[in-house]
Amino acid sequence: MEMFIGGAFQGKTDLAKREFPHIRFEDGAELSGDRVFKAEGILHFEEYIRGLLKAGEDVSLLAERLIEANPGAVIVCREVGYGVVPIDPFERKYREAVGRICTFLAAFSTRVTRVVCGIGTVIKSICDLWFIRHGMTPGNKEKRYIGCRTDEHLLPESEEMLRKQRGTIPEVEAVYASPMVRCLETAEILFPEYQTCANGAAGSVSGQKSVQVVKELIECDFGRFEGHNYIELSGDPEYQKWIDSGGILPFPSGDSREEFLQRSREGFAKVLDDMELRGIRSAAVVTHGGVIMNLMAAYAVPKRSFYDWITENGMMRHVSFDICRRKTGNFAFTYEERGR
Repeated sequence: MEMFIGGAFQGKTDLAKREFPHIRFEDGAELSGDRVFKAEGILHFEEYIRGLLKAGEDVSLLAERLIEANPGAVIVCREVGYGVVPIDPFERKYREAVGRICTFLAAFSTRVTRVVCGIGTVIKSICDLWFIRHGMTPGNKEKRYIGCRTDEHLLPESEEMLRKQRGTIPEVEAVYASPMVRCLETAEILFPEYQTCANGAAGSVSGQKSVQVVKELIECDFGRFEGHNYIELSGDPEYQKWIDSGGILPFPSGDSREEFLQRSREGFAKVLDDMELRGIRSAAVVTHGGVIMNLMAAYAVPKRSFYDWITENGMMRHVSFDICRRKTGNFAFTYEERGR
């Protein structure tokens, strides 16, 4: 469901018709019976509510019924709650009903646009994003610390697993990836319609859609531990000290937790900037386990700790968020886990 709201004669109808040229809009003032539950687009929705109230109808469950029967509707409604409170009891009842119904519908809608002087400002835009950890590499199989210093290819068996998984991934409007080979290979398998430039840069490739490479989405720098596993590091005083800290201490000659988190946030901010600029509402981010853990711990609600978000190779995490909330300081996302 999408909504266009605003005052009278502000250009709501024109904007809605420009953005949805292929659907049929019906005038709410002329709708009767259950036609509203089948209409692709509804103009003057406030007049439909007025008509129901004039006829003595109960509108208390109208929003719930509309969501259940017509969840994909495009609704254009005039804001009627401003100005002097009417003396007429019916007009007060009408204004309250429109406000309450629209508030309920806006909470359900994936996008809400407020129109003033013909200019639409999106005040709510729900986006879907899939975080995908790259497939397994030889170092992953051997339980080694494989970070940003090691650029490994995927294992053949992991490539086959990813091909089987490809059909379970919804279509997206954009794909973003770490520049590491293991992430680009994973993106290429899961999203074959997207291409990557030879130098790993984002951009158009022979007119096809391309993977947008974000360098800040690289894995942690494990420093002196890079390329080793816990067996090889057993007995190393620095490694034992790091283990005893619960993974809080910086990696020797590598990233601190704060540095890695900041880089992950910067990379994600670039993803959001691009989505906002291009109007992208569904995307995939192919990156590393540590990056996903950082971002889930930072933004997912309900809150969980960093190590609660361990993400296996090839695993997907689906999150939804209102991209407009970036401007209000309360950005967060809800999540849904999907297996490998």
